Formats: sequence, C-alpha cells, structure tokens
Amino acid sequence: MIEIKNVSVSFGDKKIIDNMCLLLPDTGLVTFSGASGSGKTTLLRTLLGLQKYSGEISMNRELVFSAVFQESSLLPWLTAAENVAAVCEINEENVQKAKYLLSQVGFEGDDFDKLPNELSVGMARRVAAARAIMIDADVLILDEPFAGLDEDNISAVADLLLSKRDEKLIILVTHVGDFSADFDYKIGNND
Repeated sequence: MIEIKNVSVSFGDKKIIDNMCLLLPDTGLVTFSGASGSGKTTLLRTLLGLQKYSGEISMNRELVFSAVFQESSLLPWLTAAENVAAVCEINEENVQKAKYLLSQVGFEGDDFDKLPNELSVGMARRVAAARAIMIDADVLILDEPFAGLDEDNISAVADLLLSKRDEKLIILVTHVGDFSADFDYKIGNND
C-alpha cells in the first residue's frame, strides 16, 4: 500500500499538485485522468522519487518500481532484445526471456536484432513496454505507454502490461483505449 499524504509539487510560483492525499492498493489497476498539464506525469515522477515535493509518501514495505515513460529512452548501441534484457543482466537466458516478451508484442524474425535507429516509433514503444515487464516489480508505472501505436499493437501491449494486475499495482496514465480500472483518480488542474 502506498499512502500519499498532503503532497504538493510546485515549479516556481506554479503549484502543480496541491495538498494531495491518496491511498493506493497493493494490487490492481489504478488510472489517473485529467486535462493536459494537470499534474499526472508529475505525480508519477513524484512516486518514483524523481521529483522534489513536500508532504509524505509512505509504503507498508519496500517496493520495486518499473516504469514506461512517454519517451522510449532506448540505449542506441544495444539491439531491441538487449535493451529489454539490460534492466537485469545481458546474458543468454535474459536475452531469450526478452525475445519471448517482445514476441508477445509482435516482434519476429530479425526485429529482435534491430538497433533503436532501425525501429519505428511504435516498435520502440513496444521495446519499452517489454523492458518494464522484464523487471519483476511490485509497482508498474505507465505514462502514455500506447503513444504511437496502432489499435492492434495497443491491444498487444495492453495485454502484456496489464496481465499482472492481480499480482502487482499498475498505475496507468493514457489518453487512448478504454480500460476497466479498479480505481480511477481525476487529477485536477490548478489554474
């Protein structure tokens, strides 16, 4: 369980998150919705410890986090399969597991061996999704993981990313697809 208590985030004089209080469960799908600029990504970055904030975020145990951000951020010198395996250790066993995960989102043939500059935007997004699943995390944070994907690939990536919702907490921010969330929190705009 993650407790967000009186959390505020400001950029200069602009308050993005104002005195937020939430209690997030150990498992299930939680979605954050709201207008562009309302603080959804800022909240995700705050949960990951990447953003300064005031208030308190506490957890009932030590949690392992994994994330898919809006940018794929692949290492340009590694193949698609190696980019997925790199979050663990690049060895034969992990590369095979990475290839399996990539095959779940439509990779085949020589796709596994392509470098990031040889991948389409949609393929890079699918590599980022598989990489997030490669880590056996307690909390999976997904910030627009379906950007740049067509309908078939959205379905394949959603099946992969959301398959563990009974075992882990999945926090999703997206403007595409219609997902049946266990909890949906509207993030307000503080203009």
